[in-house]
Order: sequence, then C-alpha cells, then structure tokens
Amino acid sequence: HLSTLTGYHGRTIFSAHWS
Repeated sequence: HLSTLTGYHGRTIFSAHWS
C-alpha cells in the first residue's frame, strides 16, 4: 500500500504519517 500512497499523494501522506 506504500507504493499507492506515495504515487497518489506523494509526500503529503508520508509527512503526515511520519510527523
């Protein structure tokens, strides 16, 4: 699911999840 999130929102979701 990581690939989907990264391809869909890019780093927005990543930053939000990591923050």
